[in-house]
Amino acid sequence: MGSRKNRFRRNKNRRREIAESAQGYLAGIIGEREDSDPEFIDTVARQMWKIGLRHRIGLPPAHKHWICRGCRVLVRPSFNARVRIRGGIRITTCLQCGYIRRFGNGAGSGSQDFDDSHDGRPELSEG
Repeated sequence: MGSRKNRFRRNKNRRREIAESAQGYLAGIIGEREDSDPEFIDTVARQMWKIGLRHRIGLPPAHKHWICRGCRVLVRPSFNARVRIRGGIRITTCLQCGYIRRFGNGAGSGSQDFDDSHDGRPELSEG
C-alpha cells in the first residue's frame, strides 16, 4: 500500500512541476509579445488561468494582479483597464467586464508627515 501512495504523490508533484513550467512558458510569451495581438495575449492569459485551476497551483505571483478574475484577460492599464489610487489603495477596474479589484490596505499611503527630529529611541527623563 505504501508504494501506491508514494507513486501517486510523486506523480502529483511531477504534474505540478510540469504545470508550473508551462505557466512560466506562457508568462514568457506574455512578456515578449505584450504589444502584439491583444486576442492572442488574452488567450494566453486564459490558458495560464486554466492550468492553475486544473493543477491547483494558482497563478505566478508576478502575473496574479494582472489577470482579471471576471473575464480572465490580461489587464493592460489604459487599454482595457482603469487604475486609480485612493488613500493608498490601488483600484483596478476591468473595462471589458467591469470587475473591480483592490490592492493594498491603505496603511502605506506615504502621505504621513515624517518628523526626522525623533530618532525612534525612547526619551529619558532626568530627575
